[in-house]
Amino acid sequence: MKFILTDTSWILDDLDPIEWTFLDRIPEMAAGEDLPHEQRRRILPDPIDVPAGQRENYEEFLKDWNEYVRPDLNASFGAARDQVSRDLAMAAVKADPSDDPDELDFDHDSEPIPMRVEVARTASDAWYSALNQARLLMNEAHDLAESTERFRWPSEDDDQPFDGARMLLLAQYEFYTAMQSILIEVMTLNDAPEEF
Repeated sequence: MKFILTDTSWILDDLDPIEWTFLDRIPEMAAGEDLPHEQRRRILPDPIDVPAGQRENYEEFLKDWNEYVRPDLNASFGAARDQVSRDLAMAAVKADPSDDPDELDFDHDSEPIPMRVEVARTASDAWYSALNQARLLMNEAHDLAESTERFRWPSEDDDQPFDGARMLLLAQYEFYTAMQSILIEVMTLNDAPEEF
């Protein structure tokens, strides 16, 4: 994957199938619809953690929070996921201009995998938010952030068997982390187009 920055947009180019799959799953992962309510609450926790014996004015504060703040946060998070979904829906299948369209070797049983996503720079905050939601919920469901598995590849000498599904989750989590790091750079760059 190449990351290209222009004056008005950023582009993820030359995506391979796994990168596209990770991107395509951002809205779903960020929504956390498959997760229990307790895990989804990680995105919108109570504003302060007050022990039961010290909650004199807390109930009124929490009522106001739930009435005035939480709906706006939910709407903002939903809008971010919707923006990412719209951008992904516009992804393009990129063919080499030298290729004869009649000879492209796509699997006719499925649609070609998009290889290029272009996003307006003004949508960077929405992408960052959706990626952050996805990472928080992935960690809540699978305990990925502190996992030592992130830093090593299993060997034959390991006591634990290789868990391919978990390794894929860890790769997806790290991909989202890298995307967020790049977006932080994008949001702080103002001038010259660059390629990462």
